[in-house]
Formats: sequence, structure tokens, C-alpha cells
Amino acid sequence: MRDSGYYFRDYLPPLYSARAIFYFTVFGGPLGIALSLLNARRLEENDLYQKSLICLLIWLIGTPVVFVVVMFAPESRHLMRFVSLALEVGLGYYLQLQNEPHVQAHLEMGGQLKPVWAPLGILLAFFFGIMLLAAIAVFSVEA
Repeated sequence: MRDSGYYFRDYLPPLYSARAIFYFTVFGGPLGIALSLLNARRLEENDLYQKSLICLLIWLIGTPVVFVVVMFAPESRHLMRFVSLALEVGLGYYLQLQNEPHVQAHLEMGGQLKPVWAPLGILLAFFFGIMLLAAIAVFSVEA
């Protein structure tokens, strides 16, 4: 068999950057956590996967708790806004710190970063969908 000079390297799947995970966690909640879970699966890093799942669990428990507290104690809504923002920023920062060494090692081995256009489209579609539903609700009440 003739050597064609074409060699296959080990396939390195593209990863999402740690900064993208931070921003998507802060502005999109579970979307950023899902990106971290995808990175962990692509790298086959069980430790990172477990930490990302714990963050998802904290988000799934923390967000409804904030809404329930605001619903039953409206005078605490200003404090709960801060708690909600601190929860999102804290989870995003933690996931960024956990993903950063893996992403850096991946890039040093010749790997690439995955573009964030698809998650950004999902996030924007969600926000515009919520705004559309709010507009429909407001105009249907006025009519």
C-alpha cells in the first residue's frame, strides 16, 4: 500500500470557551451549564461533568426558591434580585474556573473552539419569545 502522506491525528472535538460558558450562564442560566456539560462529555471528563451537574441542580433549586420567597414576601424582592444575580454570576464564575484549564489544554494540543452562534440564537429566540408573549398579554388586557 502506498503512503499518500495524509495522516489522521486524533480527533479533537471543538469546545466552547470558558468565557462563553460564563456569559451564557449569567444571561441564559441553564444554557451555559449545558455548554459546560457538553465540554465535559466531549473531553470525557467525569469530574467536570459531575461539577456541572451539581451547578445545574443548584440552579434548578435556587431559582424557584427565589421566586417563592418573592411571592410570599414581596418586601424582600430587592434582596432577592441581588441573590438571584449573585447565584447566576457565582455559578458562571465557578464553571468558568472549572472549564478554563481543560479548554487551555485542548487549545495547546491543537483543538479548536466551537462557535457560539447556535447557543446565542437559542438565547435570543427565548428572549424574543418571552417579549412577544408579554406584548400579547399586555395588548390582550387593554382590548
